[in-house]
Amino acid sequence: MIAIPEDRDFLIKQREPGRVGSMISIDQCLANKEKRKAQRLEEENRRRPKYQRLESSQELSVDYDVSDESKCESEKSVEQLRIVSNTNELKKKRGMDAGNMSTPLAIHFIIATAKALGHNIEDLVINCTSLRKQRKEYRRRHGTEIIENFKIPDTFVLHWDGKLLPAMAGKEKVERLAIVLTADNIEKLISIAIIECGTGEAIAQSIYNYLEKMNMINSVEMVCFDTTATNTGKRNGAGMLLEQKLKRSLLWLPCRHHIAEIILRAVFEIYFGKSCGPEVAIFERFSREWNTFNLKDFSIGIMDEEVRRAINAEECEANKEFCIKNIAKDHIRHDYKELLQHLTSGKTYVMRTTHKRG
Repeated sequence: MIAIPEDRDFLIKQREPGRVGSMISIDQCLANKEKRKAQRLEEENRRRPKYQRLESSQELSVDYDVSDESKCESEKSVEQLRIVSNTNELKKKRGMDAGNMSTPLAIHFIIATAKALGHNIEDLVINCTSLRKQRKEYRRRHGTEIIENFKIPDTFVLHWDGKLLPAMAGKEKVERLAIVLTADNIEKLISIAIIECGTGEAIAQSIYNYLEKMNMINSVEMVCFDTTATNTGKRNGAGMLLEQKLKRSLLWLPCRHHIAEIILRAVFEIYFGKSCGPEVAIFERFSREWNTFNLKDFSIGIMDEEVRRAINAEECEANKEFCIKNIAKDHIRHDYKELLQHLTSGKTYVMRTTHKRG
């Protein structure tokens, strides 16, 4: 079945006696495409010698001809323009990666530096492709040095958590698994691997592969993770599968923040019922209606009749004293302190809702 009407009409005309039609002139669109393609190839061939000269060097440097008289002075200028790769120079000069500088911005930085030193930009070999390649190689070498210089503790706790994040290239998202090692006065992020999916098997296999690569298998004694079924499952949970791969038991330290969430969720479901989806309906409705509230004319929660019947004045004062006492303490999570601040402020907005108990 021919979907394009023009092609269908052409074939019908071909079957008619005498083959109606005639040849037209040159297809200008196609001719322009071929011309642009030829120009691109010619430009690439012209630049190829410069690319080859740059790739043969181990560092991104500025290449130009100098006379014998100014050789020493020019070598000093070239040294200033080099993108050095050792850690000490990076700390001193605040390298491009340390400054979170993009490759196009780095090109402008190098060109501006070269002009300031009095060099002719036309004689220099500076391009995004080669700079990106050298930065990638530097990151690989720097990462290898960090791994080699890291002293593995005799015993440590292994933490992990997965999250769906945008890919480095493209618009799709990938599953990232962050692995953190903690011991006495040590907290080290050791990997942010990409895994195919967020299943317990994929997580356990990725962790085991990294432990084996780093020769850490005999040092891990405890594991910490959130309390999702992916990690805590009896058969296919990442914790259980990791123990099977290590052929020994580990001390589980589930995140107490997630454990507290489970307890609060059970209390919440007693009064408001179970949620049939990932979002809680009352919170979703509150968020949707927030912009319709008059924030200049509101009443605090304690003034509501239902709240006043549920909480007496003594309990309210005791809760306030507890919040004031603990708000000055150091908290491992910022949201703990934020909750205490909200409780002491007394600015609790009231939204009337009706709930079905079932």
